[in-house]
Amino acid sequence: MANHVTIITRRAMLDAVVAIPAVAMIGAMPALAAPSASGWDAAMITYERAKKRAARFDVYHDRVMVGWEANKPSQAIIDWSEFPFSDRNAVAHTLDIDAYRRWVISNENGLWTGSALAKQRRLDAIDTVAEYRRLRTVNDRRFNIERVCTSFERHDDAVVAAEHALMAMPAPNLRALQWKLRHGITADEDGHLQSFSMDYLKPIFDDVDRLIEERADA
Repeated sequence: MANHVTIITRRAMLDAVVAIPAVAMIGAMPALAAPSASGWDAAMITYERAKKRAARFDVYHDRVMVGWEANKPSQAIIDWSEFPFSDRNAVAHTLDIDAYRRWVISNENGLWTGSALAKQRRLDAIDTVAEYRRLRTVNDRRFNIERVCTSFERHDDAVVAAEHALMAMPAPNLRALQWKLRHGITADEDGHLQSFSMDYLKPIFDDVDRLIEERADA
């Protein structure tokens, strides 16, 4: 992970989660007996605490990421003249340089026959890729980037899990239903509603039916 870290914001992560049909995240949510308001309040406290912890960690996460970005080695140290038609990102991060070095040394295709200097230039270029990766690893370790990113994801998971727990819980009153409608049914960046499974929406419809009946019977 340390060599392929993608910097993302918490909002981007949560938006990505919403873009997945919610039932894929939490499965079908069967209608339950209406909980007491205290049950809902306890779940809401868990959710708000998870958000606060995530927000506090965001401050630290963002500070680390700024330092990590500022100290990343430049791919300019790689001798690109020996990789003129290659995908630079692939060369920098995913090329099996040990296997490639062995292939160059073996000269199995005869490309460097009679041209020891050209062969050495290619081997030296491979060494520049290795050096870039070494410096990137040093930078990742300096900022403990793998642990930071893992913690970032763990905080997001806690927020999402707490939110889904509330969505699965029957709303005890109209204010709770309002929260579920505003947090559970969301739009994309173009203002279009996300696609949701009926298994995901059914508890909300059940809430509407139950609360209407309760008001009618009052």
